[in-house]
Amino acid sequence: MINKLEEGKFLFAEGKLEEAESCFLSVIEEDSKNKEAYNNVGVVAYKMNNLEKAVDYFARSLKEDPYFEEAIVNLFDILSILDCSHLVESYLDEITEFDPQFN
Repeated sequence: MINKLEEGKFLFAEGKLEEAESCFLSVIEEDSKNKEAYNNVGVVAYKMNNLEKAVDYFARSLKEDPYFEEAIVNLFDILSILDCSHLVESYLDEITEFDPQFN
């Protein structure tokens, strides 16, 4: 049996955004620290043209794992669209200062 995270990815690939969002949100409901589900629901929000909601979900993903590259890239992309990329650059500077091994 396929898990909800994988089911959401499949539905997203099929273009069934609302159903995919529902799967990812159910994962979050069961596991409030699931960085991948937060990131994926952020991607769905982006595809639905809800950029503010997408930013919020990418930020939640990074709250769970500040080094989650996929969420960093997604957040940077959206903030670039919103002409706020300096916010991610500042975030990356903070991470590098905190952990010089991060690059």
